[in-house]
Amino acid sequence: MFNQDLYAKYLEFNKKYFDNKLPLDVKVVWDNRLVASAGSYNWSWGSSDKTIKLSPHYIKKFPEELDNILLHEMIHASGIRGHGERFKKEMRRINSFGWNVQTHSKERALTYTYVCKQCKHTFKRSRRINVERYVCGKCGGKLTLKKEVA
Repeated sequence: MFNQDLYAKYLEFNKKYFDNKLPLDVKVVWDNRLVASAGSYNWSWGSSDKTIKLSPHYIKKFPEELDNILLHEMIHASGIRGHGERFKKEMRRINSFGWNVQTHSKERALTYTYVCKQCKHTFKRSRRINVERYVCGKCGGKLTLKKEVA
């Protein structure tokens, strides 16, 4: 799905579920750097740049979650920060239409598994680590990247 298709979906959902009250100048894009979350909404005070970023890693694992994640980020675009009671109330309203918007994703978008060469203990991380710099927290041994799970 291309960015313009994501934006078209944003416009459709804005009309159906938000009474066209969300900003129209929002960009909806894929972001390969999103490895710890399924999506994010970025907006800064004094900035006109409003962006919903979606993780292709997460959607590759859970393609059925695309619409729910977009709707989640659209709740944030409506001006609700965090996942407090205001967010949950709006989430319940959206879910009353048959969606399954959640406060958090099912799991991290991308996982790296490291193994200690000495004690064989495994560590899962959502971000890459420098194996030359970091050592095993159990025995101090050297780490090696075992696998990257998308």
